[in-house]
Amino acid sequence: MSQEPYKLLTLVIPTYNMEKYLTKCLESVTAPCIPPTLEVIVVNDGSKDRSLEIMKAFQQKRPDIIRIIDKENGHYGSCINAGLQMAKGKYFRPLDADDWMDTEVLSKLLNVLKNCDTDLFITLRTEYKIDKNNRHIVTHFPFRNVEYNKIYDISSFNISEHTYGDEFNMHSMTYKTEILRQVNLRHIEGICYTDFQYCFLPIDRIKSFIIFDLYLYYYFIGREEQSIMKLITLQMCDKFPFIDCTHLQSNQFHDSSLGQAISSKPNHTGQPNTLYRQGSEYLCNQSQMAKKNHRAGLPRNF
Repeated sequence: MSQEPYKLLTLVIPTYNMEKYLTKCLESVTAPCIPPTLEVIVVNDGSKDRSLEIMKAFQQKRPDIIRIIDKENGHYGSCINAGLQMAKGKYFRPLDADDWMDTEVLSKLLNVLKNCDTDLFITLRTEYKIDKNNRHIVTHFPFRNVEYNKIYDISSFNISEHTYGDEFNMHSMTYKTEILRQVNLRHIEGICYTDFQYCFLPIDRIKSFIIFDLYLYYYFIGREEQSIMKLITLQMCDKFPFIDCTHLQSNQFHDSSLGQAISSKPNHTGQPNTLYRQGSEYLCNQSQMAKKNHRAGLPRNF
């Protein structure tokens, strides 16, 4: 029996009723040029459409890459938690089922990762938007004021300068799997939009990161469900202060401060990421304080 290839990267794809989009997503990460050093864990979150059937078809084509978790519905966070538990890759990141990756860039990245050992690496994102007039708008988002392919020391890098450009975001950040397990990362289950937990809860544990000049992730904007979920997200802001966050991880932050940071309601002017920005800024400040306390020999603040 041949030995399974060493997995450099694990992608976890949470999937609930995504038959319209899943094929494009999986095609982008299973093309013949993609080496078996990639692991793709597709999590069927109790879908009622053909999502599971599509997953199985791709697994037959690339059994060296695709793994399937078929479970009852538990929402986005539960899918990330399930994928992280069984991940074999050196690095780990989510990929939404209605988004996709640039196949050629992914192949190039997997080659680059053979010589990468930073705790975090960042790639660049592209937004693919279909507006109300059915116009297709493609926008690339570079990382401002940095040197690409340079290894940075996180302790001397001011993350807060980059939060308003959303440069540190779920579509760009990929952590070492062992870092996520060290902090016992557990997404809140039963709700959507928990990506800020993935982005910033582990960040005080990393020492180094690198930013690759690679437009890897295509973020799709334009499906009808997104406008509905946007409204639900705004409604959920009232509920955030009452979420019990004590189970998130062992090095947790103070609930009262978290409540103050993420319960400030975003304005209703159509900005979907205000809550994300407030939470990210808070977590950045907490991370910086933790590092200062560590250097001064003081207790961790979260």
